[in-house]
Amino acid sequence: MALLFALIHQRSTTLPLIVGGDCEAGDWWDVTDAELEVFGLDDALYPLCIAALDAYTAFSGEGGKLDGHPLIVAARAERPDLAQATPEAEAFAAFAAATVGLDAEDAWKAWGKQQGYYLRHGLIGFDRCSELARERDQGMHRVRRLRRFTNSLGPLARLLLPIEDNQMQGGRWGA
Repeated sequence: MALLFALIHQRSTTLPLIVGGDCEAGDWWDVTDAELEVFGLDDALYPLCIAALDAYTAFSGEGGKLDGHPLIVAARAERPDLAQATPEAEAFAAFAAATVGLDAEDAWKAWGKQQGYYLRHGLIGFDRCSELARERDQGMHRVRRLRRFTNSLGPLARLLLPIEDNQMQGGRWGA
């Protein structure tokens, strides 16, 4: 594992990362100022987090630039307990702690940033058939119908029949 530690640290200095800035990040490992703030990422620690995530992707058998690297193969044989059939945040946190000493919080932040990128670019999605998604969609449909109805009544009626919808109106009354 010590050699894998060295590989990840070396990779963290050679990845072509764009850290910070205002434009949309170009690749999954790039990060904007907004993402640094939203995910609470430390810009100095971020390259190590991404190098660890890159190594974990290969370690878990999901491919990546380090897939098949002799040190990854040796580490997988040495610590099969860290390999998962599918990458998971908890498994990545354990891998990052064991290889480069990242704490769970930093690992979760890097994982969240990567998942956010994948969601925005349509590479992964949520299960639209889940009970929670169905309930949310039904509730939002009811709110939209009620809002259309009150909007059709005119401004005075909207004042008399306020609708509170914290998710869609930011906590304001009315539509």
